[in-house]
Amino acid sequence: MSARWPQHHVVAFAVAALIAGPRWPALVAPLSALAWATQPRRGWAAVAVAAVLVAAVAGSWRVDAAWRSAR
Repeated sequence: MSARWPQHHVVAFAVAALIAGPRWPALVAPLSALAWATQPRRGWAAVAVAAVLVAAVAGSWRVDAAWRSAR
């Protein structure tokens, strides 16, 4: 991945975690590691990992809320 636009990588990993987190929680750790490894600077790497974790939790909460309302 290019180091020119690290924000796009952060968004891409957050979207992947939002989609994959609720369905396949085991993918959150590899997504976090990949997000860390592809960032050019430590600051962006920390932001990317935080975005992955927050998106995975938000996705899980959303799926849980939808499941509860469906009952």
